[in-house]
Amino acid sequence: MEPYAILRFGTILALLGVAQMAVSAQDLFPEAYGIIGRQEYLFPADMGDWPVKIDSRHQLFVDDYLVKSLSGLEREYHKLQRYPGNPIYTAPPKGMAMLFYVMRDESGLFRLWHQVHGLYYTDSQGNQRRHPTCYIESDDGLHWRASQLGVVEANGSTENNYVFEKSLEGMFYEPWEQDPSRRYKGLAHMEPGNDNNQPEPIEGYWLYTSPDGIHWTRARQDPVASSNLGYKMPQTGIGDTSSFRYDPVLSKYICNAKFVLPGKYRAYGICESDDLIHWTAPRMMFYRDEQDPEKMQFYAHITFNYESMWFGLIKTMVIIPTEKGNWKHCELQLSVSRDGRNFSRIPDRSPILPVPESLDAWDMDYPCVPSGVPIRVGNELWFYYSDWRDYRRMDVEERTAGALGLATLRLDGFASLNAGDEPGTVVTRPLTFDGKRLLVNAEVDEGGYVKAELRTVWGEVVEPYSLANCQPVTDDVFEGRITWAAADTLQRPAKTSLRLAFELKNAKLYSFWIE
Repeated sequence: MEPYAILRFGTILALLGVAQMAVSAQDLFPEAYGIIGRQEYLFPADMGDWPVKIDSRHQLFVDDYLVKSLSGLEREYHKLQRYPGNPIYTAPPKGMAMLFYVMRDESGLFRLWHQVHGLYYTDSQGNQRRHPTCYIESDDGLHWRASQLGVVEANGSTENNYVFEKSLEGMFYEPWEQDPSRRYKGLAHMEPGNDNNQPEPIEGYWLYTSPDGIHWTRARQDPVASSNLGYKMPQTGIGDTSSFRYDPVLSKYICNAKFVLPGKYRAYGICESDDLIHWTAPRMMFYRDEQDPEKMQFYAHITFNYESMWFGLIKTMVIIPTEKGNWKHCELQLSVSRDGRNFSRIPDRSPILPVPESLDAWDMDYPCVPSGVPIRVGNELWFYYSDWRDYRRMDVEERTAGALGLATLRLDGFASLNAGDEPGTVVTRPLTFDGKRLLVNAEVDEGGYVKAELRTVWGEVVEPYSLANCQPVTDDVFEGRITWAAADTLQRPAKTSLRLAFELKNAKLYSFWIE
């Protein structure tokens, strides 16, 4: 029975005067976690009449945060589009490339770090290691090269592109760092239980620093976070697919933490830090609910700040038993947040990167996405990912070892409000803003338009900013400006908030902003 159904049933019994046994937290564990990632439970208040302050960043229509009312419009969540030239980089023949971090530096160079999963070797001290971190780079983001770096000794040779002996599962480039030797920071996952003779006594995440992302030095002699070594409650630490990033808006380091609950069920949480050393207690964020497949789990969560909000790519997983062993069938779903700390899953839980239907596709159903995505290139957002082929469907010799792919999305293109031949309208909450110019990102078909007008909190039209006076946007635009016959800039009276009402016909509205 659903946990909230238990509570409702208990309330009914109480009203009828029927005695009941107390419901403890253990009775509700762990299914009660399922309501956390649902928007309707996470944010139960209607804020349509509450004023909201916006700045010049793009305001997206992925949820109802800015919406007072919708009429004649449908929200569409868009999919990532695979680059037709995939794969754009093939990993070494042994092991699978699992991505950690990607960036585009000040010179325009694309830089990418990935793990070679499943590769075992002996280091210079005679210790057995696995999962080294490799480095590749590209001038255009499409054609990648791996250089012989001579940094890490593996099996008696330094002729490789390894930059670190283990998995750098958290990486950060900080050009503002005063000490040049610490411009790059990384959290390495050390696991003595899996590496024979490894000198680290405790499995966990250890802090390293680097001047260039290539040469790394241990910054502390003890771990900053412990690993989860069992499936009991409370957890002993965080799991091996936890991810880390720096949030420039919150000025915090964020850890998207994996939990492995009793029954070996994977779930996801979040914690944060000011210095990569001292962390808040991880708290639960995502757990399966009644709308999910019965055996679905949460395997990873990669989050990022984008314009006025935050997004996440949730890696869901279902273990499928086969004659060739268990296969972790994985997909990517989209999550959203308005504060960078509380994420919810979008109502459309379909994959944002659908599994290819053709068996000829190199990528199948084990996508791994790095921190650092997306990267804006022109009017597109570029998402790098790695994947490998489902071995249930082929012999071992036919499997790919893991390759790098690219998927793209229109700028602001996570979701749109769509109108057909009949006009539709969206009215916002009362907006407090300082800008003067109204711009939209919209896709307008022939005979269509996007118009806007200003209204008071009570819904009265503010002249001359009416739909009748509006000079509409009628093209496919990424920065389409909306003006009015008697005014080309907005004026907001002091101590007042105003609503925007957009009218659409044969158009998709992705975002708006006022600058």
